Amino acid sequence: MFVIFYIFWYNYYVCGQKDLLSFDSRQQEINGTGDLSLSNKRKIMCVVMSALTLFIMLFIFRNSLQDAQQSSLESDFVLRIVKGILEFFRIDYTAWDLGFGIRKIAHFTEFFVFGVSLYMTLYTYKVKNLLRCIIVPVSGLLVAITDEFIQRFSAGRASMFSDVLIDLTGVVFAVLIFGLIFYFVNRKKDIKDE
Repeated sequence: MFVIFYIFWYNYYVCGQKDLLSFDSRQQEINGTGDLSLSNKRKIMCVVMSALTLFIMLFIFRNSLQDAQQSSLESDFVLRIVKGILEFFRIDYTAWDLGFGIRKIAHFTEFFVFGVSLYMTLYTYKVKNLLRCIIVPVSGLLVAITDEFIQRFSAGRASMFSDVLIDLTGVVFAVLIFGLIFYFVNRKKDIKDE
């Protein structure tokens, strides 16, 4: 929630775009097609990306609210699928603690997806790349800490500092990938413009 609030605050006060959710019908009449203008398309994209980021954050918190039995059922379902795949390829997994690994990979993955979604949300709001590379990990850390705090109150579950680190690693990995992609794309544009 903090992340979404910050995005709207940034857009309203810093960018001066106070009419983010208002659509200019006169502009549609001017171009005569009734199609959405580019700025209206961006506004819609901002709302869609903000909603997606909020949905992913709520999904993360929903997983934390599950008690130990519900969480184990979901992990066991994925565990059976992974075991089936490993057996199909005749890979010996008896020495591995697959259940532990799957839970940690799930932490990394859901926060990687959150990081990508938040990064792209900030991109739609035209937040500069360097600022995105700061906001996303800090927000990811706050969500990870909140996630583990919520988990403390779920029956049979405990919060772990190692999970916060894994979550943060997922977010940072997303930022590294997308930050570098956007850096090189913008650099390539700058070279072409010269």
